[in-house]
Amino acid sequence: MNTYSKILLTTLPLVFFFLVATVGTTYYFSRSALLDLGETWLDTRLHMAEAIVTTQDSMLHEYGLEKIPASIAKAKLDATALIHEIEVGEQGYIFAVNQNGTIVFHPNKYLVDTDVSKDEWFLEMTNDGGRLVLDIGDEISLARFAYFSPWQWYILAVDPMTEVYGVSQRMKPYLFSLGIIAAVIISLALMVLTRRLTRPLKLLVQRAEEIGGGNLDTRIDITSNDEFGHLAKGFNQMAVQLKQTMTTLSHREEHFRALIENGSDMIWILDQEGNFRYVSPSTERILGYTSDTLLGKCAFDYVHPEDRTAVFKRFEMRVQAMVAAQATAHRFRHEQGYWCILESISQNLLEHPAVSGMVINSRNITKRKQAEKALKQSYQELENRVEERTRELTALNKALNNEILIRKQKEKELERANQAKSDFLANVSHEIRTPLNSVIGFSELLNTMTKEPQQAAYLSAISTAGKSLLELINDILDLSKMEAGKLKITREPVAVSSLFQDVYQLFIVKAREKGLDFSIHLPPDLPDSLLLDKMRLKQVITNLTDNALKFTETGNVILKVETMPSEKQSGNTLDLDISVQDTGIGIPE
Repeated sequence: MNTYSKILLTTLPLVFFFLVATVGTTYYFSRSALLDLGETWLDTRLHMAEAIVTTQDSMLHEYGLEKIPASIAKAKLDATALIHEIEVGEQGYIFAVNQNGTIVFHPNKYLVDTDVSKDEWFLEMTNDGGRLVLDIGDEISLARFAYFSPWQWYILAVDPMTEVYGVSQRMKPYLFSLGIIAAVIISLALMVLTRRLTRPLKLLVQRAEEIGGGNLDTRIDITSNDEFGHLAKGFNQMAVQLKQTMTTLSHREEHFRALIENGSDMIWILDQEGNFRYVSPSTERILGYTSDTLLGKCAFDYVHPEDRTAVFKRFEMRVQAMVAAQATAHRFRHEQGYWCILESISQNLLEHPAVSGMVINSRNITKRKQAEKALKQSYQELENRVEERTRELTALNKALNNEILIRKQKEKELERANQAKSDFLANVSHEIRTPLNSVIGFSELLNTMTKEPQQAAYLSAISTAGKSLLELINDILDLSKMEAGKLKITREPVAVSSLFQDVYQLFIVKAREKGLDFSIHLPPDLPDSLLLDKMRLKQVITNLTDNALKFTETGNVILKVETMPSEKQSGNTLDLDISVQDTGIGIPE
């Protein structure tokens, strides 16, 4: 059964069901509406009858005749005559029953004075009025009643059910005819719409069958923007991708086939008994056997008799998955009759639906085994040579140990000599520093006593030079400390500006004697005090400045200082860029 028939068989019964339900519901609610309308209509006629009897009773009271029987009878007759003139549809009427159950008046004069006190509908009436369903004269009627207490009458407005539901009964064939027509129209529209909807689906099925048949160039020509259009677009894209995938798979198959057929290894597939089921073409190139020669033959018949038992046992264990895959070597007969050494590893694919066998990957390692044998012989020869060389090295090591012992003795002698030198330098520096401190002290004392600027400058220069010489002596001691590995960098608070001013005072006289302009440039943000090694920093600056003045004949020498942010990223550290610029010959690069 096609989709078109399935849709119709599913939807048409539902359509018919809903149409029948709609018609039935319409008919039911129309009957209810007509019943309510009939009751409302009867209420209006009942109120008219009540108004008539009320008017007649009021007239009796107005003229004081309410206790005269003749007047009361006359008023009731007049009221009855007026009530008979009220029309209640085509078949309806109004009648009255007294409280004792006797019909007081009725359009059918044969029913007047009839006792209905035992009828079910009479027993249901109350003085509050209401609704009744009467069965009088073999005809079921709908009635609305009210109680008029002055005359003790129950006034009833009655209309047969056939008239109340007459309209709905007449509507029934029209409603069902309309339902049948609507069902036919909707069915036809549904059939047309279903066919229109299933046409693209049928086209999709046809094209899918064509692709299933191998025609990957088929396409679906649906250009609408609905779901079928999107499905067709996706189908076409799938066909393109499927074609590309099949092309790629074909190329890969050719690629792997070429690798297998031209590879250095042989690939065999054996069944559980060890019979050949597939033999790669490389077997003919390596062992000389064609595929047709080996197919159906037992592989163990070509194994060397000495290796056959072990190979067969190993194969059975691999079939039962009792051991893991591991490469093993064995001898296999070549087509020309000699034995080759093969290294084989197996993969159990007996449960694989596409293989259903043991896949054996083998390679000819005969030359490798021969090379290993030759290598083993070479290794033995090399081992003999190594033993001989070891004996020679043992003798050399003995001589080397003697030489090392001699060197250690010489090192100890050098250490003692260095210690003697350090002691000598310490003693000499002590002897020199004593008179030098006297010179520095007396120059500073004279500087406080003299009043001539030039003499004061000379004395300051003498003091500065003496201090520099004292620092040089300390450097000599540091040299001995460096040789002994005991030199330490000291950090102390230093007035940086004063340090550079001391250097300036030390060389200003020399610069003036050579006619040079000597100046220092200090940055405005230079701190007043820094922690550094004053003696060594001053010695470096002194050496640089002295060299600049020594090799500059004309021009100027500038001692320049710049502050730079520290690379340590710490707020309490600072880098100083100190440079000595001169107009001398310079140093070649």
